Amino acid sequence: MTVTCDKCGKKFQQTFGLASHLSTKRDCLKSYPLQHEVWNKFCKGCFKMFKNLNAHHDAKISCREACESTIKEYLNSNSHEVPLRAPSSTCFAFLRFMQSATQKSGGGYPLNRTQLEDTWGTFTEPKPESTTKSFDEIFSELQTLCIERNHKKKRMMMYHANKGSINWVKSKNIDEFIQRFSTQQEALPEPQFMSTNASTFKLLSTEESLSELDSFVHQCLHISSESDILVAVDCEGVPDKLNLIQVASDDVTYVLDCCTIGADKVCKHLKSMLESSVIIKLMHDVHCDAWALQSYGITLQGVMDTQLVHELMFPVDLHIGLVDFLKRYNIVHETKDEVRKLMNSTEDFWSQRPLNAKALKYAADDVRLLLQAAHEVRKDLSEEEWKTALSASQLRVEGVTSIEAARSRQVCFDREMDFRMRSLELVASENKDRIVAFKKVTVNEQEVEHLVKLIPSRFYTDFPPQDWQGLRDIVLDVGRRPQIFLQDGRHFLFHNEEEFVKVEDIEQIVENLGGDDRFGSDNRATMDTSLHRISALRNRQDDIIGLTMRAGRSTTGNVDFLLDILLGSESNILILGEPGSGKTTLVREIARVLADRNHVFIVDTSNEICGDGNIPHACVGLARRIQVPNLDKQAAVMVECVQNHTPEVMVVDEIGRASEVDAAKTVKQRGVRIIATGHGNLRKLNKNKQLRGSLGSLEQVILKGGVPKTVRIGDPTFEVIIEVKRGARDNFVVIPHVADAVDRIVDRRSYRVQHRIRDPETGQVRIMLDQM
Repeated sequence: MTVTCDKCGKKFQQTFGLASHLSTKRDCLKSYPLQHEVWNKFCKGCFKMFKNLNAHHDAKISCREACESTIKEYLNSNSHEVPLRAPSSTCFAFLRFMQSATQKSGGGYPLNRTQLEDTWGTFTEPKPESTTKSFDEIFSELQTLCIERNHKKKRMMMYHANKGSINWVKSKNIDEFIQRFSTQQEALPEPQFMSTNASTFKLLSTEESLSELDSFVHQCLHISSESDILVAVDCEGVPDKLNLIQVASDDVTYVLDCCTIGADKVCKHLKSMLESSVIIKLMHDVHCDAWALQSYGITLQGVMDTQLVHELMFPVDLHIGLVDFLKRYNIVHETKDEVRKLMNSTEDFWSQRPLNAKALKYAADDVRLLLQAAHEVRKDLSEEEWKTALSASQLRVEGVTSIEAARSRQVCFDREMDFRMRSLELVASENKDRIVAFKKVTVNEQEVEHLVKLIPSRFYTDFPPQDWQGLRDIVLDVGRRPQIFLQDGRHFLFHNEEEFVKVEDIEQIVENLGGDDRFGSDNRATMDTSLHRISALRNRQDDIIGLTMRAGRSTTGNVDFLLDILLGSESNILILGEPGSGKTTLVREIARVLADRNHVFIVDTSNEICGDGNIPHACVGLARRIQVPNLDKQAAVMVECVQNHTPEVMVVDEIGRASEVDAAKTVKQRGVRIIATGHGNLRKLNKNKQLRGSLGSLEQVILKGGVPKTVRIGDPTFEVIIEVKRGARDNFVVIPHVADAVDRIVDRRSYRVQHRIRDPETGQVRIMLDQM
């Protein structure tokens, strides 16, 4: 049979060819006459369905048949919800049937079986040729979205596939819906209906119901002895508690209430399945679940962590969340956001009973949808990749040895992927040689002796220097007791509370340093070939009456857990922290590491980074240094450095004035990477009017209705911020996306951070994802 398009005259040998043509040629579809021969067999919305199913010339399916099967499926089920599921979005046969049912029910939706049966008995429609395919076969091939029904608000939701967005159409009855739908049909010819009632699950909340769970476990063990079997598992309330366990197979989904039954009893019934190495347990981010189950005597075996599977396929996406993982396979977790808000606002949410229907559906969908996505993932993985993911997942389970390990993630840097941060378990399963070895941080304490020798020997009597481990500052004020600050806090050098620092003591230290002339306009002085800083405190007569002597150190290995940011990207980095937190120590080693690859210039205002003298300290490696005459000229020197010395990377210590913020922007705009330090943290920096320009320009705009709102209208100078704290050398906070974080702060929302935690003994790194 030859079919001709009335608009363009193109001829097709089969009806499905014309259907495909019309679905892509909107002009033809717009003017196509409904009385054409094609429309006698198929309504417009069924073209796409017919095209997909017409593998053979004699395969045909009518709207009525599909609708009839849908209604009969409901009539034969135990459900009390009407399955408003059409085979296509514009199936007028189905809409006409629902219109008839609506009229019989008095203008509302048909809510019971009797009304539907009566309506179906009197509803007639010409029936085209039948198909040899069953309804189940046809419906399984259709990726149909359906109507979401809400009896209280009586609204229908249409999903427009070609727009990828949702449009709500409120309707009191089917007539109004058809009228509204027809007005949108010309602009959006192929909408589809979405259903939220497609999933079912069984809630087991009594000890008697565990017999059904035993049958399920026994069946899984039996099937696994003959063929592979996938079971999705998830837990709620972890890692501190175990309130729910969800289990899903291809046939059934169980939600097990551990609060009412008892977590120990539920785990006892699941133990054989969870510890079986032949039943593959699909779990997403297994850390917390593994720890909670360990506390009830279960050692997981045969786990496939889909988070690791995704990283194996897409190494860029590290530690992807479940919702984003499902979206990769066009699966929507409908209740995730809503229940997440309840979890964040309700303390111990999963311990409360009774749980509402949405929370239970959320829990069931976690495993049901994960299993659905896993079947798609399995098709994309080779046998070798599948085994690698299994091995990595088992390593992840074995690595959860404490609650701290459950809340964090083991990571490494892959040298073959340009130092990209990846999961340690995955790279170890692929090739251990690719892992960049972490080293224990070593601190050069020898130079501290030079600083100690500056002070008079009488200060050593009660507290000898060999006990000054971790010296940070020596504080000397005339007329007060001398004191030092170590890692564990303040210590006085004299036991006698009436023995004080004298003017002669200060004069002797200044003389040992080289005289008053060694202090610059910023009242800072440094020692030749050392990294120490001595700051003077003066009276109104400009006499020095106090000294703060900061011990400077060089380290090795301190930046190893930042290699992905330093070497794996070109991001501009701002290091924030309070005084004495180690910002300058960190920036010294950053300069050395980058100088092995790039032309690095250090803008050294007080000679604190590279030390005093004409030759920079050896700790900065190949980095060059440009000295700043005084603090007021730092911004000008930054621009001069770019103009005269063509650096690839510029390192600046303490950006603290608006002129330096502007200079940093200029440096970035000229293509030079900039690494800088500053005081405070991100939220405090955002409140500092002089310095928040480095986070992008913030301006207040007036929204509709006269509502004022602060918005960011410029890009931040620094893409990454690293926050350090005093006494926490092995724990940094990394803000990897500053622009997003600033937007969230402006909107009074929390932003995402990484806590990078280093084992001081081994150098091994874990990260913990958090909100601040």
